[in-house]
Amino acid sequence: MDMFFIIGIIGTIASVVSVIVAIIQYMKHKEAKDNYRKLKNIRNTQIWGSILLTLETYNTLDEAKELVETKIIDNEVAMKIVSARKSIVAQYLRLLEQAILDEECFTEQTAREWKEKGLLENEWRFQAALKLVQNKEKLNGH
Repeated sequence: MDMFFIIGIIGTIASVVSVIVAIIQYMKHKEAKDNYRKLKNIRNTQIWGSILLTLETYNTLDEAKELVETKIIDNEVAMKIVSARKSIVAQYLRLLEQAILDEECFTEQTAREWKEKGLLENEWRFQAALKLVQNKEKLNGH
């Protein structure tokens, strides 16, 4: 057999194997991408579920604060309520930051859209989101 013929056969086999490997890699990449998208959707749902629970807790504490203001609750309980409210606000901001970081591209426009959808129910929450947008831009070097 001629040496060039053998090299040609080896080259052909290598090409076929390369095509097969490329197809397998593409399929695995597509599967990984789909799994990533599913996980991101699950994570996003969990984050927004936690945000809703946090806001419900905050509203409950707001109602308890009203009881404090009407002097139905003593000062020690009032201080615990204030402390819990601060913790809830911190938790809300952390969850909001996670939701923002989960977005591929979160801008001031995205925050406005969230406000229109009711995800940022008041001006304070909208402004908090904008502040987090600015922090994200600083982190990403924009």
